[in-house]
Amino acid sequence: MKLSLTPVAYMLAFVCGCGGITSPSPNDNVVAVAIDASTCAVNTCDGGSNVWRHDCNQSLITNPKINLIFWGKWWPNQGSSMQTSLSVTWDIVANDPQFYYPLAEYGIGRGYLAGMYNTNFDLADGNISELNIQDQLNSELGFSLPTNDSDSIFVIELPPTTKSQYDIDSHFNGHHFYINNSAVYSVVEYNDNVNNINITTSHEIYESATNPFASGGWFGPGGETEIGDLCHTTYSLNHFEIQKVWSQEQCQCVP
Repeated sequence: MKLSLTPVAYMLAFVCGCGGITSPSPNDNVVAVAIDASTCAVNTCDGGSNVWRHDCNQSLITNPKINLIFWGKWWPNQGSSMQTSLSVTWDIVANDPQFYYPLAEYGIGRGYLAGMYNTNFDLADGNISELNIQDQLNSELGFSLPTNDSDSIFVIELPPTTKSQYDIDSHFNGHHFYINNSAVYSVVEYNDNVNNINITTSHEIYESATNPFASGGWFGPGGETEIGDLCHTTYSLNHFEIQKVWSQEQCQCVP
């Protein structure tokens, strides 16, 4: 049931396509960035000419609390086996400190899985706008979902019957935004291959933690490249396929 709340001012973090780079779709919008080894020294706060910039006055999600949310009635019915697979994956991966190790150089510590939820059973089939996504998520916070805090990341897994209009328009498989410079969330499109969903989910969690509020955390040239966008390979963590991320310190993609 959608709750009626006072209108909220929304801020959209249109930084990058994020998940659009992680899956084998022919419509992937790959951000091509030339890397020169001379630019790989860690750039902490000065916003200079190195590949990565970071505004040290901007918040990061330093100890991510992952809230995995399955939207719609499709998941517990036709999608029950896929939901079980994803739930098992993230119960293991999101609680594994190794999952967060690649983020340590960016100031991110260990996170954990805060909970898994199935909500928004009235979700309509078809395409959903970003404003509707934000309205719905905001109505659930503190009710069917935990109250937001500075460590929370809300990861919305969409069913195959509903797609983000923003992802469709941008040819992305997922993205991350925020509400009111506060609630950070990711949207992950459905894929028949559970590995592709896991790759996109990991990509969005990594980037939500390191650049939650759009071009104020860790980002690349033009604010359009985040730590997952330079890497098109994966690694195996507890036998699950996870996106590699760019290491400024090592000047390469790392697990």
